[in-house]
Amino acid sequence: MAMAEENITQNSWFKRVEMPAYRQFLILIGMVCVGFLLASVLSFIIITSTSQVNLSNIAAGKNLSRPLMIWLLIIQDIFLFALPAFLFAKIVSIRNDYFYFKKTSSINLWLIALLIAFAAMPASDFFSQINEWIPISKHLQSIFKAAEQQYNSQAIAIIDVKSLGGFIISILIIALLPAIVEELVFRGSLQQVLLKWTEKAFPAILITAIIFSAVHLSYYGFLPRVLLGVVLGYVYYYGKNIWLNMFVHFINNASVVTFLYISSRSKPIDPKMMDSASAPFYMQIIGILVLIAALYSFSKNAKHQTNKL
Repeated sequence: MAMAEENITQNSWFKRVEMPAYRQFLILIGMVCVGFLLASVLSFIIITSTSQVNLSNIAAGKNLSRPLMIWLLIIQDIFLFALPAFLFAKIVSIRNDYFYFKKTSSINLWLIALLIAFAAMPASDFFSQINEWIPISKHLQSIFKAAEQQYNSQAIAIIDVKSLGGFIISILIIALLPAIVEELVFRGSLQQVLLKWTEKAFPAILITAIIFSAVHLSYYGFLPRVLLGVVLGYVYYYGKNIWLNMFVHFINNASVVTFLYISSRSKPIDPKMMDSASAPFYMQIIGILVLIAALYSFSKNAKHQTNKL
């Protein structure tokens, strides 16, 4: 049934045909570039129309009010990720359910996905340590650390942890929205193209994870995000349900916002707090072992579910 669905050309906006993977890749990159251009133009219009903004400080992220930063973040997520992903699926896919929105998963898969999300957190801390151990010059260290501090300061400026209402809004904007749109473009689109191109799971998942991490422009967060990308890649490869990916990604994002919200109850938030929040080494090792076991269990349960259908 699935193979028959793959070979049937559907009619939607226009008649679509199956195309080579390299063309799909170029189309996806083109869509993202167009989305980036639209997001940049729209953001510039909004920023320049705001009288309180000093243009000389825009690049440094200064003098931007929290509501304005939230709107810019929403624009970026929609035009850079969501819109390109949906347009790409419409153009290249001959399947009605390209992102596996309609795929249902057993409660076992959802519970294992939750375990994967929590195990990935201390495991990511281990990869953060490896990132720190990579030898680089002091000049590069100062540049990367300054960029990291600026990123953390901007994130804290967006996150409102002073009230429960602000915390909920922050969860929606910082955790939920990015989890949805990033999974659409990276696992839902890019990974599928690379999987078709390479015809092997691991290279497709790893390349997608590397691009996913690089897009976040964080040197000290590069390896942890590669790990997260690989984990999400295998969740999508075995589970074939984009909702599972969005769920795991959301839990990861929401944990940071929740940590800041709880920490702010006792003392003001310091940007350095986000860098120093690391699990003990033994927890990192346990997290890695649990993560490996959970991914193995997830793959077995997913295959069992597929065989039953």
